[in-house]
Amino acid sequence: MSQARAAYNGAVQFNFEVVGQTNYYLRKGGVTTDLSSTYGLSYFYGSSMSDTVTTGIFRRPGNNTPGLSGYIKGDSIVNIPSNSPLSGYVHTLDVNDAGMVVGEDWLGGDSFRRIGFIYNTQTNVRTDLRLGNYTFAYGINKAGHVAISASDFEGEDSLGSAYTYVMHPDFTVKYLGQGSPRAINDSGQIASFFGKRFAWYQEGHEPIVKFWSKFDLPQIDGIDNNGIIVGRNYTPTDWRAFVASPVDGAFFLDDIVSNLPSGLHLSDAIVDRVNGDIYASLQTANGTTTDVVRLQSVPEPMSLVAVGLGLAGILRPRIKKQPQSE
Repeated sequence: MSQARAAYNGAVQFNFEVVGQTNYYLRKGGVTTDLSSTYGLSYFYGSSMSDTVTTGIFRRPGNNTPGLSGYIKGDSIVNIPSNSPLSGYVHTLDVNDAGMVVGEDWLGGDSFRRIGFIYNTQTNVRTDLRLGNYTFAYGINKAGHVAISASDFEGEDSLGSAYTYVMHPDFTVKYLGQGSPRAINDSGQIASFFGKRFAWYQEGHEPIVKFWSKFDLPQIDGIDNNGIIVGRNYTPTDWRAFVASPVDGAFFLDDIVSNLPSGLHLSDAIVDRVNGDIYASLQTANGTTTDVVRLQSVPEPMSLVAVGLGLAGILRPRIKKQPQSE
């Protein structure tokens, strides 16, 4: 099993399983580091990367408590503790090059409420964000703008029924519109969704909202600096990776990389927001992932070529397909 977990500026963090043993790796500058052995971890599920920091959920061997969450920086792996006096947990969601980590903290116990936070890895100062009973800080860009989802009732965030906010570096907050945001790019575009709609919000610009009938409650996993959204959508049988553009429309990746090996489809897409490379898992019909491929944009709009990562090899030239729309 292979799955890319986070990518940034040409580096990628991924896991690879052989005979029941899963190891976690960071490939950066042509060098692959085994995170499992380097930091003495039984697992590390990466959530985001910058040039200096990698965030994620991790566990050390013999530790049966819920996964810790924090970041790797240099030779150290640091846990960010929950602020809850009960059995809370932290989930780190994004980081920028200044080392500012954002995420959400479950208060634990009988409360399912969440608070967002921003954590400075330089000073170890954490600032909590409360815009509603369920507040999530999903993304932070190079300038320090944060994409925030807020709602008052459990489940609204996952259903796309929350509200989208942007927080400035001075901690002032502005409401942008309906929907559950999931990522922000360095231009300040925020990728959000509600129902079967994708929304691109950017302060000072009119929102772009697109409706596509073939998508139902998409899970957005990233946005690049050109506004390309990637994620996954559950079909009647399995998860399928998609890509969405405010100009070209929305596509399942299977439809624009036309030469996938027989019986395989693409799932679990993430994007390197700096260079636009997309990483996705090759998956069988029964949900087993076989490898990870890197998808690079070519001049033809919304056409992608898959380049091998590991054993995948180079796929044949692809055929551009029409977007999924009404």
